[in-house]
Amino acid sequence: MCGLAVTVSFDGRPADRHVLARMAAVMTHRGPDDDGFAVYGSVGFAFRRLAVLDLSPSGHQPMESDDGRLSIVFNGEIYNYIEIRRELEQLGHRFRTTSDTEVLLASYQQWGADCVSRFNGMWAFVIHDSVTRTLFVSRDRFGVKPLYRHQVGQTVLLASEVKAIVASGLYEARVNWRAAAGFLVRGRIDEDSETFYQGIEQVPAGSTLEISLDGRVTQRQFWSLSNLAAGSGGANGEAPEVAFRALFEDAVKIRMRSDVPVGICLSGGIDSNAILSFMGDGGPGRLQAFSYDSDAFSETRYIDESIRRTGAELHKVEIRPQQLWDVLPTAVWHYDGPLHSASALIGFELMRLARSHGVKVILSGQGADEVTAGYPDYFDYYWSDLAVGGHPLTAWRELSAHGAAHGIDRWRHIRRVLALSTFRTLEQLPGYLALARVRRAARLRRDAWYASALTELTYTDDLADPSMTLHERLQFAVSRRPLPTYLRMEDRNSMAHSVEARLPFLDYRLVSYAFSLPVTWKLRGPWNKYVVREATKGIMAEGVRSRLDKMGFPQPSRDWFAAEWYGPTRELLESRALRESGVVNVAHACHQLERHRARQVDATAQLFRLVQFGMWLQSPFSRYAADAPLEGHTAPVAVEIASPLRHR
Repeated sequence: MCGLAVTVSFDGRPADRHVLARMAAVMTHRGPDDDGFAVYGSVGFAFRRLAVLDLSPSGHQPMESDDGRLSIVFNGEIYNYIEIRRELEQLGHRFRTTSDTEVLLASYQQWGADCVSRFNGMWAFVIHDSVTRTLFVSRDRFGVKPLYRHQVGQTVLLASEVKAIVASGLYEARVNWRAAAGFLVRGRIDEDSETFYQGIEQVPAGSTLEISLDGRVTQRQFWSLSNLAAGSGGANGEAPEVAFRALFEDAVKIRMRSDVPVGICLSGGIDSNAILSFMGDGGPGRLQAFSYDSDAFSETRYIDESIRRTGAELHKVEIRPQQLWDVLPTAVWHYDGPLHSASALIGFELMRLARSHGVKVILSGQGADEVTAGYPDYFDYYWSDLAVGGHPLTAWRELSAHGAAHGIDRWRHIRRVLALSTFRTLEQLPGYLALARVRRAARLRRDAWYASALTELTYTDDLADPSMTLHERLQFAVSRRPLPTYLRMEDRNSMAHSVEARLPFLDYRLVSYAFSLPVTWKLRGPWNKYVVREATKGIMAEGVRSRLDKMGFPQPSRDWFAAEWYGPTRELLESRALRESGVVNVAHACHQLERHRARQVDATAQLFRLVQFGMWLQSPFSRYAADAPLEGHTAPVAVEIASPLRHR
């Protein structure tokens, strides 16, 4: 797990080592163990290494092929590198290291661009071919590993983090107000290729780029969820829980491949406990688990049951409200923008705890909710699918079983299903979606938090979800919302503390199989993630496997804004940065803060967005120093913020 930076000039100018040095220096946290630089004419590579496989100097990057033709910088892990290496050795390749980087490079030598379809892992890499004078760029299927690009004149910059492009000295910092509006007004981030920085975008997940030094760029999508058909899983006669268990066990097993200790972020939920149940001893020393538990939302009994069953050593992070406020500017710096919620800060501190105990690799349950239907609202889609698909009695039985187990009036479920089914019907009528957009625009115009110039930027957003089937909703969750947001969280939280996060539930074989299963293997009666529960029967702690409620990393942030966070929030709302942005109704925001403090409204989500946005505007995002800012530090506004109001 590392950080890479690449520059390429189409006008033949030699790569500038000073630019590369600035880009690499700002990502030291991604790779504190080693750095490397190489210039190949108009192409420049820079690298920061976090040594996890082959800890020797032979794992140094940039790495070159034996004949010197190819060179690579690679961030990520190819988990099936051992199997691919054996195949390549049979084809005549010889290896001088035990790293997956060399296997990746040899795979490209052997199979060219098609090599990516053979990889099981997470990656962002760039390969330079000195003979064809091209760069081959790829990002993994789900976008677990980040990769950003920006073109200025005849120069293209690629980097693992936005801040590296900003630090290059070639980028003029400008706010992308469309992305900012989507976040502030609607809480949307990471749904497409855009970032908070105008002109800097993500390389799409599951894609490759071929960049010719004469300026031609070819992009190809090599993998997509849209190609996965629902309902075919288990057709060969193998019980779905048996097939899923085998795939999941192997997904965990190959993610345990490491030359350093491996640990786990553990909650009381099904996802992390399913992983823990298959992890074994975690490599050198006793398996270590890192957990957060709060008095208000305690999962202690579930966590303790799993620890007793597995024998892992548990470490708990202690969280205080003031501590999280103090760390928030640092997190915003690492994220290159806002966090989706205060719960992300819990993960930030868990990764710090893991690193303090010498753990460099963490397994996490990220992706399970999106792949195997873990969110409560998915039941509405499931019941609506049954009702609209001609199975109303089955829908009645299913929602009745759910209501009885959860203590919810079945008629409440029925009202939601009717509303969802009605929307599906209305959506087919000519002009309905256009009318819905007009009504939404009118509602947004009444938003007193922001200037109309900002809210207008969100009018063309997708109307989203109610018309989707459950299968489509899960595809949307993986590719658009919310998984990309959580993947950025997982990467930034872990890499901020030089820790590698691995996600077994996003093994592409497991995802493909889960999407092929009938919906009744995702949701059934009162149960979500039904196939996971069945696959881990007798393996996972039973109290966890059979629990019905879901918490995640809950935190009482509503109380914090009314107490410990009130004073600094008020100060930030009245700051020069927010005032001069021209898009925030500061008086209204302060009034809502007072009403929130008096328990008259719950403005938690909106307040958290605003304080982060203010911190980001105050961060030195046009001139990054080599090191991250100190916790709690906010610098003066570094650039003039061009408000969208000034362009009307």
